[in-house]
Amino acid sequence: MTNVKTMNFLSAERFIRDTIGRKGIGAVIGEKGSGKTHIKRQVIGALEEKKGSYAIIDVTPMSEGVRNITQIMSAIIQDISGEGPRHDSEARRRQLRRILGDSGSDIILAIDEAQDLHKSTLRGLKKLHELGFGMKDRLFSIILFGQPSLKDRIADDELRPRFKRLQMSDLTAKEKALFIENHALFTEKALDTFLKRTKKTPLAVITAYEELDEMRSDLDQKKITEEMVNDYFSLAIREALAAMDKSYRRKAKEIEETTGEKISPATVHQYEKGNYKGNNDRLDDLMSRYVHKSIGPISKAL
Repeated sequence: MTNVKTMNFLSAERFIRDTIGRKGIGAVIGEKGSGKTHIKRQVIGALEEKKGSYAIIDVTPMSEGVRNITQIMSAIIQDISGEGPRHDSEARRRQLRRILGDSGSDIILAIDEAQDLHKSTLRGLKKLHELGFGMKDRLFSIILFGQPSLKDRIADDELRPRFKRLQMSDLTAKEKALFIENHALFTEKALDTFLKRTKKTPLAVITAYEELDEMRSDLDQKKITEEMVNDYFSLAIREALAAMDKSYRRKAKEIEETTGEKISPATVHQYEKGNYKGNNDRLDDLMSRYVHKSIGPISKAL
């Protein structure tokens, strides 16, 4: 589904190109599965293919162990010039300034999973971005991609004015439908229910669609039915509830605190075991809100 261009994609593309055009610092923020890596690959990857015009330094803190400003400086020096970074910090800063200033390409530092960067590293990036050379007051651009916690990390008085942010929004039902490979596998009611109940991110839609298609195949059915869709999402919630090491009484109390609606421990027990005979749609909503707040999004997107 690489050609799907949602409003998030189009907004992020404009935001990234604008940030690069002014050699600024930009942060694309969205929850896991919202499409940040796809956007990074499509937008910045396309620039990387323009040899000579752009130089991309691609960093992922967790996988590469590049988490402090010294390591990031070293990565920039090596990627752009092939030189070994100087050991003395001031000499390394002058080396980096020279390399950035002499480069004939637009330099872009792209950092994935930027929420894992320490606050001191983010401050170091700001100071690094302030390096000038000759008549140039900005030598490169920085694009951060991170989960919602990144927003808080760059919200202080020092960083907020320099770090422009783009908050990714939820997919609309129409956009969700773009990530379904074969709509004909659903009955009409099943598709409508699927689009209402699936979490509003590309990864959630794709994962739920693939797992439901597998369920349909295992059951030797031609179509994904509304019942199958409801069972799929209800099962995901029940599995998450069962995995909590809490009594039914405590779960009932916490559900009331989370949702404002009173529910009995017996009802929680019946629902968790799949034996509840009442309005499952209402309980699915209450339980999903509780599970989301307690443990975060679960694998079968709610």
